[in-house]
Amino acid sequence: MWKPIIFAFLIVVTGAAAAMSHEVLSDEFELVSARQA
Repeated sequence: MWKPIIFAFLIVVTGAAAAMSHEVLSDEFELVSARQA
């Protein structure tokens, strides 16, 4: 009974974590590129 709710919650959490890590990675990449230039 609870599995669909847990599954949806995991998808939302995973998506949010992926979006946040992607933003952090792109920011770090911009900083490194600016330093090398």
